[in-house]
Amino acid sequence: MARWAMQLDGCRPGPEVSRPTPMVVRRSWGNWRDGSRVVPYTVLGGGHSWPGAPITLPVGAFGPTTRQIDTTALMLGFFARTGLPR
Repeated sequence: MARWAMQLDGCRPGPEVSRPTPMVVRRSWGNWRDGSRVVPYTVLGGGHSWPGAPITLPVGAFGPTTRQIDTTALMLGFFARTGLPR
C-alpha cells in the first residue's frame, strides 16, 4: 500500500495510523495529487469474509467475520464523496 500511495499517487511517506476499533487498523496517506487517496483498512485476525456482512459464514472454512466495521457503508461513503470524473 505504501508503494501504491507514494509512487503511483504521489503521497508523502508515512501514513497516519488509527485504530477505529480494537480489531481494525486504518492507514491514510495524505498530500495526494489529482485528488487521489489511499486509505486501506486491516482487520486483525479477520478471515476471508466481508467485514460487516449480515450473514454468518462457516468460521472453519472462511475464518472470523468482524462486525466492528461495515465495509459496504465505507465503500458507499467513498463513492458518495468522490463521485465520477467529469
